[in-house]
Amino acid sequence: MLCLSQYDIMKNTMSLKKWRLVNGLKGYEAAKLFGVDPSSYSRFERKEQSPRTSTARRIVELTGGLVTLDELYLSDNTESAETDVASEGGSADRRGGGASPKTIAAASGGVG
Repeated sequence: MLCLSQYDIMKNTMSLKKWRLVNGLKGYEAAKLFGVDPSSYSRFERKEQSPRTSTARRIVELTGGLVTLDELYLSDNTESAETDVASEGGSADRRGGGASPKTIAAASGGVG
């Protein structure tokens, strides 16, 4: 059984994956609940892709606010999706996916 850490309780938010595990759901079940393809949901959990705005709002609503927009759009190293887009020269993905860290590293000449 997964227990919430004191940090999770204090900040009153959690990651999408932690929310799914606490609620005893499989990935495909959470995907169905949120109305997305299971492979897209998996990418949201791994922060390889950000959900569309409408999907993100639905996730926040259905999780009772425990998964926040910040959690969905901020990467593990707290860079926002807007920073990612700016790093790519300002071209935004119309689906709201943003750029992956590998894309940014490759564009800036870093290790990919």
